Amino acid sequence: MNAKYVNAIPLYRLEQEFKRVEVNISRQVMANWVIRCAERYLSLVWNRLHQELYRSPVIQADETPVLVNKDGRSAGAKSYMWVYRTGKMYDAALQQISAIYKIEEELKDLSPEERVNRRQLSVKPLVDFFFAWVKANC
Repeated sequence: MNAKYVNAIPLYRLEQEFKRVEVNISRQVMANWVIRCAERYLSLVWNRLHQELYRSPVIQADETPVLVNKDGRSAGAKSYMWVYRTGKMYDAALQQISAIYKIEEELKDLSPEERVNRRQLSVKPLVDFFFAWVKANC
């Protein structure tokens, strides 16, 4: 695990290194060792982080598709990895987004051409500011 996570050596390279000294340990076996260690020793940390996450009034999530071989599924079966985080900046972000929606509500009865013109004057600067703020704070 030290070689994989501290020295950033992938399991396939560790497998090759072991073969050079005539030790046959497959990367699947090493992957199972990593999983067992994580389940046994890191589950306590994970459970605590999970509890803290649910104390937050806002939880942000990202869903990323990944290809895995697990539970008898075929090679390349599509699965998902979820990443969660709390949002310390959510109040400020919600205020900025709310200001944009407030202006949009005021513009709803205008003609499409007039909405475009007014958006360029009032909404676009708020959107530009919001994305600059996100980039600076994330």
